[in-house]
Amino acid sequence: MIRPGVVSVKAVNQYRRRDVIAYLGLRYYLESESARKDLWARDVATRLERHGAGGGYLCLKHFKELDERGGVAHRDIYVPRPNEALAEVALIDACARAGGKFHASHNVYSYMLSSHDDRQGVFRNYMDGLRRRHDAISLACSSDPGALVSFRDLKKFYPSIRIELAHAVWKMACAESTLDTNYVALGHALLDHHGEASGGHLLTGPLFSHLIGNLVLRSIDDLTEGGGASYFRYVDDITFVGEATKVDEALKRLQGSLEALGLHLHGAGSLKSLDVEGARWMHSKHDFQEPKEEESWMTLIGDVKHVLLWSPHEAHDLEEKLESEGMRLPMRDYGGAISEASYLSRAIYRLSWQWKKRRGRSVTPTAILAQAKSLRKKYTSDLEELSEKLRDADNFDTKRYASMARYRLGRLAYLASPANLLEAAVSTSAHPQLAFHSEVARAVATQDVGRLLSLGTNAAQAAAQPLRAVTSRVDIGKAPETEAQLQSLAVLALNGILPKDEVSLADRSDLSRFSLEGGSLRLMQSKSKFIAEVASLHGIGEARHATTIDTAFDIDEALALDAIDQASTSMYI
Repeated sequence: MIRPGVVSVKAVNQYRRRDVIAYLGLRYYLESESARKDLWARDVATRLERHGAGGGYLCLKHFKELDERGGVAHRDIYVPRPNEALAEVALIDACARAGGKFHASHNVYSYMLSSHDDRQGVFRNYMDGLRRRHDAISLACSSDPGALVSFRDLKKFYPSIRIELAHAVWKMACAESTLDTNYVALGHALLDHHGEASGGHLLTGPLFSHLIGNLVLRSIDDLTEGGGASYFRYVDDITFVGEATKVDEALKRLQGSLEALGLHLHGAGSLKSLDVEGARWMHSKHDFQEPKEEESWMTLIGDVKHVLLWSPHEAHDLEEKLESEGMRLPMRDYGGAISEASYLSRAIYRLSWQWKKRRGRSVTPTAILAQAKSLRKKYTSDLEELSEKLRDADNFDTKRYASMARYRLGRLAYLASPANLLEAAVSTSAHPQLAFHSEVARAVATQDVGRLLSLGTNAAQAAAQPLRAVTSRVDIGKAPETEAQLQSLAVLALNGILPKDEVSLADRSDLSRFSLEGGSLRLMQSKSKFIAEVASLHGIGEARHATTIDTAFDIDEALALDAIDQASTSMYI
């Protein structure tokens, strides 16, 4: 096969970090050599969505948060069919090139459009935006330590956006850009699909919703200039910094502007709202700054990918060394992707790693293991300290310490020994802000997913990846009863992980049947348009989901780490 085009790699990378079911649908779709080409994505896939029946979303239960009674609150996530997923990536990529209002205001830090040649996705990495927002707020506070920092959060952002409003802002942005008329029509068609599926509101899940969300709030982002208080936004989290009276005035203006759009803020008394003095905010100035050390999470994952790409003969040795220490980093097969890459692409990749040699770094299984052990020790020590601080923390410090604890706990899901990971899960279980990570850690440590299943499919996928590195069988306790539990078991099955005790699941839903049995004529005729499409793309035959997940699509496919990415998506979707 020829190497995939830019659009298809963007689509695979963007959805791989969001939802494994959408990812698998795209992978089966892109097995066709024709579908891999940019021409197909930009012409055929988009034309099918403009003129076809459209819709057919798969609704999944994602973990959102624990409610006041400790029960699990879910968010409905709508996964588009593979053709729509590819078409919307082509559309967003075209918007990035068309310019105008498609590019967010300078005071907005979420879902920033990536450059055309960036194969990592249509949006820049979420952490880049979080760090930039944090640094910008810190800069505003440093110039006025007496300022008030006020955080507010929108209620049910995407589901509150009416389709009529979405059509209006889309039309306005298109008129002020160079976007081709076919793409303009595609955007309206996708919004019609959303409205039909939701009863008239924007869906949560499709990538296009994030672009529309930024357009809906664009007028508010622009109006905040010159109001006496600095304004910063990340998705639906809004922050003002300035003199207390100016901030109060800005919040009143904001509330009026939002309500005119049918949107509403959580009140000042909500747990999602926070007011803190600028001088105190400065205590968090360095929270997002990683120490400039030779060993870091980025260098570790980069070194693992380097071995998988260029020293595949050492991959088994690396896997054994990590397993001997109770670690469970994913070992993906990039062999097929390398063979499809051009000689020039391979040469550029190799050259990009030469800096390590110049700095005297060794990228061998032994060196990687030593690096992983060092990071494990550091993260374990950090987490113990943060868990202790969280016991008596107020609202502001809880937000700070919980964010840092999630960072450590997500990485320990891959690095900690089972005993130490279970200890970390127990020590953090009392903090609701860490519920997702704590339950994932517990499930990975014990290979018992009974408690995890109720959290939802994003939690199941977060645990599935590290579990997959060490087992294919898990305990589930009692048989699943709720939709969230059934969907979570299906996600585990897609990853090749099944219950130790035989449980009849195939007849519970078409998603369960597809996860266990693969494609069939029955599933190709499913009432679910999503299942019918992915089953047809998979083809009749035994399930090959786990093998597909274990095999890289392209040399530029990111080494996704689901215990980290799935949690981040659940917070900032």
